[in-house]
Amino acid sequence: MLFTFWRKLPAAFTLLLFGAAAYWTLSSLVGQLAESYFSYIGLNPIMITLIFTLANLVAIIGNKYVKQVKRWWGWSCWLMVTPLIYAGALLFFISSTAHFVTQWISWGLVLLGLFLGKLLSGVNEGMIDGTITALAPDSFKATTMSTMETIMALGFVIIFPMLGGIQSFLGYSWMFIVLTLLFIGLSRAAWIFKERWLELEQSMKEESVTKV
Repeated sequence: MLFTFWRKLPAAFTLLLFGAAAYWTLSSLVGQLAESYFSYIGLNPIMITLIFTLANLVAIIGNKYVKQVKRWWGWSCWLMVTPLIYAGALLFFISSTAHFVTQWISWGLVLLGLFLGKLLSGVNEGMIDGTITALAPDSFKATTMSTMETIMALGFVIIFPMLGGIQSFLGYSWMFIVLTLLFIGLSRAAWIFKERWLELEQSMKEESVTKV
């Protein structure tokens, strides 16, 4: 069953599947690492809970605009460009670690970074998951999603301890720098394969027109 699944997948879709899983893994780490960092910079548990409640509301707002974003950009462009926006959001976290930054400014910077990341995550949920589901072979849609979740879990097991080790030895600033570089690397990889993904996106559009 699993061999048949991989054999039937187009090469471009396989790349998209791994790219989407890597993107989801990195983006989920932003929120998880931010939570521990908030405690480190002096926010109490009640404040952290309130902040993440607001951040989740921001993600819901982002999810409401999935159709508009897909129409304006397309999912292939989204996967190429938005990792760089995530990298920009992480610059707020990196800036907050500077010694000359006051506590209030530090808090403001990390809030901006978190809310921007959550807004992107809200769009990601519909943009990437919806695309993967739509492009997957009809007989393997459930297998495709479970495979992506497995890839994400494996990526998390590898990357999270690595970033935790960097934080322990070098501090939060270097941890955020490395995560930023991973997002930039993901964007670069997406640009390398952009022609294949654009062809896949175009074939998806033509197929939807044919069905209508």
